[in-house]
Amino acid sequence: MEAIEQPGSQETVVQAKVFPSITLALLVLSVACTWLWKAFPGEVSRWLYATDFEFWHGEKLWSLFTSLFLHVDFLHLAFNCYWVWRLGRVLEQEVSRPQYAALILVTTLFGSLAEFAVSAQTGAGMSGMLYGLFGYMLVERGRRPVFRRVLDSNTIALLLGWLVLCFWLTHRRSMPVANFAHVGGLVAGMLCGFAASGRKFRKVALAGLCGMLLGCVAPLFWAPWHDNWHYVQALDALKMHIKRSFQGPGFSGVLSPAPAAARMDGPGGGGSQNPAEGL
Repeated sequence: MEAIEQPGSQETVVQAKVFPSITLALLVLSVACTWLWKAFPGEVSRWLYATDFEFWHGEKLWSLFTSLFLHVDFLHLAFNCYWVWRLGRVLEQEVSRPQYAALILVTTLFGSLAEFAVSAQTGAGMSGMLYGLFGYMLVERGRRPVFRRVLDSNTIALLLGWLVLCFWLTHRRSMPVANFAHVGGLVAGMLCGFAASGRKFRKVALAGLCGMLLGCVAPLFWAPWHDNWHYVQALDALKMHIKRSFQGPGFSGVLSPAPAAARMDGPGGGGSQNPAEGL
């Protein structure tokens, strides 16, 4: 049991502690999946991670969520696990389990979609979700004293500073970071906080989430700013031409599709099986 002081009064409310089972499950699954990914990279990627080619063909859409459990190295894993445990277990005690699970799913989805829109990769790791939890608690800390104790001014400065530093490190090519997964998760988490707070702009927050969803989902179907998207369109047109040639009269040859080696991977084209790091 835990005594919590209510703001503006001398009363305390005795609140039963909730075992942070969802938060603990996130950590255990991340450790297990990352270890398996390092041991069996091809098999694990086949199930938990998708390339831009697969997304643009409507395949493995679940990896928008499952890439959450994959981390690039031990430091990446340890850093994310520390902050998810520090923030997540507090949040899991303050909101209902369904609300907490929904927040995890929403922030993970928006983090993956935002990163895919910019880099044609979802990135890897819990950082998009982590910044979503941070954003939610940042908005709600005004009416939840326990959030203020966890998110003091130093912690807020540290997490926001790391967000900015990661952009600089990526720009300098010192460390590839899924920066827009951080931003997408943070914005989604803050909007969820405003939507849950019952404030007068709750409808605006919900409208913002809907608009953000539409904007982030669109690149799964139409992304002409990515070179690989044009390659996918050309390859699909070539396959359709071959199929129609087989079916039509007077066919005298087969057009060979472009070799797989022609595909453009890397920062400009995406599609790499080595996703950018998260937090």
